[in-house]
Amino acid sequence: MGSEPGDEVDPSLADRVEKAALREQASGVLAEYHQIELAEARRLLSVLADYLGRSVDAVAADVIDSASARRREIDDPPQPRGLAPE
Repeated sequence: MGSEPGDEVDPSLADRVEKAALREQASGVLAEYHQIELAEARRLLSVLADYLGRSVDAVAADVIDSASARRREIDDPPQPRGLAPE
């Protein structure tokens, strides 16, 4: 049951699929956060990338990272400093 020659996944295809999934996930985050349609969120992602002079994939990664950070902060808010527990 080994791999046959030609059964390998084309790395460039795998990369394109991964990037498309990242863009779609980022669009979903933008749509939810801004309460807009998914198609509008896709356009927003593209416009943001254009405005920032960065690739859509780089902006998508930033959107996902920011959303993850916000969720972590909500799940585990920072403790106030200087207040010792009693």
